[in-house]
Amino acid sequence: NLLVWKLFGPGYSARSLMSIGSYLSFAMILSLIINATWAMAMSFSVPLIVLRKLNAIEALKLSIQAALANIIPMLVYFLMVFGVILIAMIPFGLGMLIAMPVIFCANYAVFSSIFSE
Repeated sequence: NLLVWKLFGPGYSARSLMSIGSYLSFAMILSLIINATWAMAMSFSVPLIVLRKLNAIEALKLSIQAALANIIPMLVYFLMVFGVILIAMIPFGLGMLIAMPVIFCANYAVFSSIFSE
């Protein structure tokens, strides 16, 4: 807050204050793209490394390709996981003791359905 006040406090025009909104919007969109790419890369990379004996770079690339090939089902899956985590956090996080094993099993089921041999 202090940095924003220093940069856009008294002595600056309303136009400069309005321009900070465009910078924040750009930062939020860039953050969304980076986080979505990271989630796609990490969703199947660990099972690919452990079960298929791939190296890390190949596993990350294959995980992103698989997530992009199944973008709508992956979006539905991530929204469901988000909902389960949100509900599990209600009783002071104790629901995570049940939710995390269920999510891990669901992640393996999604992995085995996408990478079936």
